[in-house]
Amino acid sequence: MFDVATVWLAALGRLKTHTHYEEEITLTCTVAVRLAISAFVNASRVLVRHS
Repeated sequence: MFDVATVWLAALGRLKTHTHYEEEITLTCTVAVRLAISAFVNASRVLVRHS
């Protein structure tokens, strides 16, 4: 499982060294949303298995 805080810190670190802020922010948001969705799907599967 990804540590969200680490992912965000790494993304922010990249933002500071990049000039393409909008692209980076969009990419970061997309990745964060995908991670959240996959985490939710995985949690749902686990709950379904245990119920």
